[in-house]
Amino acid sequence: MQFSLATPEDNKKVLSNATKVKISLTTGIVEILDKHQDLLGKIGIDLVEVEKTDDNKVEKNKFIVQDGLVIVSNKGLNNENQSETGVYIFGKRILELNSTLSIDEFSKKVEQKSTKLETDKQALTVSIAENSVNSDKLKTKIFLLEDELAFDKKVLSLIKEGRN
Repeated sequence: MQFSLATPEDNKKVLSNATKVKISLTTGIVEILDKHQDLLGKIGIDLVEVEKTDDNKVEKNKFIVQDGLVIVSNKGLNNENQSETGVYIFGKRILELNSTLSIDEFSKKVEQKSTKLETDKQALTVSIAENSVNSDKLKTKIFLLEDELAFDKKVLSLIKEGRN
């Protein structure tokens, strides 16, 4: 089974020899094995676990996906392997959860974004009071920052959970 992750910015990862993919969809949890039926599903901010075998060694990878879409196809990832099951995940943001992610560094990042969000909200209040033309730009900036912050907080909680 082949597994592929992609975001609008780039193709993150393609794994072959995946034996099992576990995904939390908005409608429930699904475990995808080889020869799984074709499937289309939506992923919120959630965890994707992939088991891969290489030389009789099982390796597990975990990814957090924001606003993702999963497609399972028995047509495979390329035209050469028509019978192999392919799992495609496309998300707004995807981050691999691994041992190199520092809890302290990620906590600082979340704090900085929280502080920036509060500053922008205060600037928006002033902008609205003054009938400034910049208020629409600030609203958009705040909306995007809140979205990033929600993703980062979920990542931080999963990092902490995984280290305990």
